[in-house]
Amino acid sequence: MTGYERAAGVTWGTYTVRGTWDNGEFVRTRESVPASPTETGIPDAAKPVTGKPGKGNKARLLQIQHDLQSAGGQPILISGIQNGYLVILVAYDNGKIQRELDRKYGADIILVRSALMPYR
Repeated sequence: MTGYERAAGVTWGTYTVRGTWDNGEFVRTRESVPASPTETGIPDAAKPVTGKPGKGNKARLLQIQHDLQSAGGQPILISGIQNGYLVILVAYDNGKIQRELDRKYGADIILVRSALMPYR
């Protein structure tokens, strides 16, 4: 198989992985294959936050970041403050986690990003 690199006992690459999200668990439905050149690039989850700034101030966002250990029962993969938002990355959000956090903390405070995206 091509499309991967190895160094120091670690293998990594960019792959297309297809499956379903079932009760909080990803179930692969096809073999993973190296991504085509049109599928590579910066994933949405890693893009900088631009546009309208969020309503959070740094102190409040840092407190929320400290308080959140998981979002919607999912562990937070990474989080950080950008453009007035606490940006959190979870494995998968179909919008439910974002709505829950908006209700709890207010709109335009937290931006939930999903590491897994629907296949287009």
